[in-house]
Amino acid sequence: MYSEKLIRVFENATPTDLRIGRSWYPDAWDISVGMARGYGFPAQNVAAAIAALSPMLRWDLNVEYARKLVRAVRDGEDPMLPVFRSNLRKAVDAQTPLPAIEMTETARSWLIWRKALAPHFRSLSEPEAWALQAARNGASFPAICEGLCEWIAPEEAAGAAAGFLRTWVDDQLISGIRT
Repeated sequence: MYSEKLIRVFENATPTDLRIGRSWYPDAWDISVGMARGYGFPAQNVAAAIAALSPMLRWDLNVEYARKLVRAVRDGEDPMLPVFRSNLRKAVDAQTPLPAIEMTETARSWLIWRKALAPHFRSLSEPEAWALQAARNGASFPAICEGLCEWIAPEEAAGAAAGFLRTWVDDQLISGIRT
């Protein structure tokens, strides 16, 4: 349905609409860089705020609201904007600096997924990474428990596997069960 709407918008676009559309990404980046310099935020954070505010919003209002939001965050104020609350929360969150990169001695597995259409990520311990891959490959619960004994005491393996399973269900990683 959404793709059909996009196709209709494209088919109904005038030559002027198409010309303006082609310049949108470079223009949006230039606006992000300008706001970032003016308010002291990284350009990618400002671009993320603009993107978060954009659904269902005209471009001129998008830029105006992004400027108000960045100013309010800089000044420690609550941004009061007439946009969807979820979009505003995402835009404010985009201004939070990313944590510093941490180098580790060994490679680390990461889990990246969507939960209710929102992106999530977290690092995995070696046992959980192994268990998740085993589950994806169709391993049974007893086989996963047995495999976890490489890292976990045998008497604790079932509890650890159950804990992983509970986390995966809560994180909406499991969409069904094959029997």
